[in-house]
Amino acid sequence: SPADTTIDVTHAASRVLAEVLPEVFYRFEDAAARVGSKDLEALLTQENLRGLTPVFSELRLLRDEGGRDVFDTERGPLKEVLTCIQNRWAYGDAASGRYLTDHFSKEPYGWDFDVVRLFVASLLRAGKIEGMGQGQTIESALSLHARNTFTNNNHFRQASFTLKEGLEFPELVDAGERYEYVFGHEMRELEASVVAEAIKKQVEQFEPELRKIHSVLVRHNLVGA
Repeated sequence: SPADTTIDVTHAASRVLAEVLPEVFYRFEDAAARVGSKDLEALLTQENLRGLTPVFSELRLLRDEGGRDVFDTERGPLKEVLTCIQNRWAYGDAASGRYLTDHFSKEPYGWDFDVVRLFVASLLRAGKIEGMGQGQTIESALSLHARNTFTNNNHFRQASFTLKEGLEFPELVDAGERYEYVFGHEMRELEASVVAEAIKKQVEQFEPELRKIHSVLVRHNLVGA
């Protein structure tokens, strides 16, 4: 309560709220950062996680895994948002952008709209979830459809998100090692859609020559076709 000597309502309310709000929104510090459009844009366009803005380190969203940056979805705010989506998914419902931003704006979080949107986009980039927006599935955060969805407030609110049945991290590490062994290039990021796209680009270079070889094998009934 205000002190007996208090005569200014604004001052009294400010002092009381300063004491009470940290107790009500005790998870606020987990997302206490100012997120701008450049942070979201970097996440949706930068092919290498090392090129992301400082806010990702400030929010402790990344961790080192064998010398590579990966999203830390096992703890912190990303784990919290992923669990929320998982709970909705377990009941057969998709979590919309509106549901997630409304849910995390309440106690004990008090998280800002832009921060929650960044968390959801990070989970998409990490391959933990997939989205549905404007009638299209969103599997990769680097796709044009993802940028159109996440950079438009209304489109994000209307989009829905569910868990993605994907590869486990050890399998991605194995794929990255085999990619480097076969093609001689290091995998820039161990995220399912990035790994798949990198393999696809490399394979496409060899496809015309392989087709020629295949035709010869088939034409002469040789083993190996």
